[in-house]
Amino acid sequence: MRFLGCLALFLIVLFIAGPVYSLSCIGLTQSVEWDDVKLEKGNTSFFTTKVLNSSSGTGYCEQGYYTIELSLQEKEFELDEIFDWNVDPATLALSDNESAPVLITLTPKVEFGKFVLLIQATRSNSAGGTKILSASTAKMKITVGDSADPRFSAIPFWRIRKDCPGGFVVRQDEECPRLCESGQAADEQGKCPEDKEEPNVIVVEREKIVPFGSTAFFVLGGLQLSFESFILIIAIVIAVCVIAFFLLYTRNLKRQVRGGLR
Repeated sequence: MRFLGCLALFLIVLFIAGPVYSLSCIGLTQSVEWDDVKLEKGNTSFFTTKVLNSSSGTGYCEQGYYTIELSLQEKEFELDEIFDWNVDPATLALSDNESAPVLITLTPKVEFGKFVLLIQATRSNSAGGTKILSASTAKMKITVGDSADPRFSAIPFWRIRKDCPGGFVVRQDEECPRLCESGQAADEQGKCPEDKEEPNVIVVEREKIVPFGSTAFFVLGGLQLSFESFILIIAIVIAVCVIAFFLLYTRNLKRQVRGGLR
C-alpha cells in the first residue's frame, strides 16, 4: 500500500510538472507604457510585443509554433466592433532560445470608452497547431477619447530598418553611410580621415622650342600651317606691300613732274 501511495504521488507530480515545463518555453513581452494608452477614433497606433521561445532556466526548448490572437476582456464587446486591428506576423515558428517581434496595429471605431485588450500567444508542437502546449497573455489598458498618445503614432523602427555594410542600420528611405578604411562610418559631410584636400595646382606650359630642321605648326584663322608656309605667306605680304608702295610713289612722282612742266 505504501508503494502504491508513492507511485500515485509521483504520477501526480509528473502530471503537474508537464505543463510547468511547457510554460517555461513561451514568453510574451508587455510594455510598462501599456497601463494607460490613450487612443482616438480614426487614428492608427502601433505597438510591439515580442514572442520568446526560451526557458527561464537552462533547459532546452524544442521548436515551437506560435499563434498571436487579440480579444477584449470585456465580454459584452466584440473586438471588431471597437477596433480595426491587425497582427503581423500572426503565426511564426521559433527555435530554441529564439525570439521575434510582432506588430499590433489598432484604429478605434468608437468615440469614447475604456477597454482592456488581451494579447495571447499560444504554442503548439506542430505547424497545424493540433495540440496547444502552453499559452501566455499580455494586457493593454486603453482609453479612447479626444486625443491619441504620440508615443505610438509612428511605425516602429524595426519594421522600416535597413541593414548596411559594416553592421550599420538606417531607415529604408535613407542611404547607407560611406565606410572609411578604419571600418567606421564617414562624418556628416561624408568625409573620412584618409581624405586629403588636394592643393590648387596652377599648370604653366613651358614655351615650346622647335629645333632647327624640324617642322613647327602655327594656327592662323583656324588653319594649321607649317613653319615654311607661314614664312612664305609673310614674304608674299611684304612683297605686295613693297610693290604697292612703289606704284603709289611712282604715280605721285609723275604727277609732280607734269605739274612742273606746265
